[in-house]
Amino acid sequence: MGYGEISGIELTGEETGMIPTRTWKRVNKGESWATGDTYLASMGQGYISASPLQVLGSFVTVANKGIHIKPTIIKEVLDDRGNVVLPFTPKMLWDITKDPKIMVYDENGEETGKYKTVDPTVIDLTRQGLRLVTQPGGTASEAFAGDTHQSSAKTGTAEYCDDIAMAKDACKFGNWPSHAWTVAYAPYDNPEIAILVFVYNGKEGAYMAGYPVRRILDNYFLLKEYDAERAGETSGSLIQ
Repeated sequence: MGYGEISGIELTGEETGMIPTRTWKRVNKGESWATGDTYLASMGQGYISASPLQVLGSFVTVANKGIHIKPTIIKEVLDDRGNVVLPFTPKMLWDITKDPKIMVYDENGEETGKYKTVDPTVIDLTRQGLRLVTQPGGTASEAFAGDTHQSSAKTGTAEYCDDIAMAKDACKFGNWPSHAWTVAYAPYDNPEIAILVFVYNGKEGAYMAGYPVRRILDNYFLLKEYDAERAGETSGSLIQ
């Protein structure tokens, strides 16, 4: 899914994030891995850390039904006369339904050094779940009320305790400060855009980040309709 490694985007200072293992915890914490660590890791909590770009990349992989695309900020390269000399070509890094990327563990929870693929049905179920997030009863239902773009989303309220929070004595057990996250893609059947909004110390994700994501999506499709009217055509494509 792209976690724990750099994406290769054309920007400096990219962080790898952290996907902890049993060995990592023994070496760095002097403790054995606990069942609770697995529960926390499965929700992106505990020792796990990730950049907004990594979270967006993993979401795009699900939207693309397993295809993981290398992100880029370069649309095309032009010469001094404005002619395209190097057009954008999407680069697929891997397909998690075909390329073994998931670590296999033995009955004791130890790493085997072997890897497996992801069953396509797992991705289908994940996509269905993300679609329900924007529907009545979903955590993003309020922000996406009246949505006509078949949007799928995931909201997040991530507790944290960094140097800034510690300096403000804000790291209170049971009442930690939190970041606000929302990531979405649309349309569900033929995705062409994915958006992530991260608000530092934004508290509740569905509200503080959900509404900006919805407004960006609305404006994207509004501009698309405007361009289509001018060009007399419409198009959709894989998220790239």
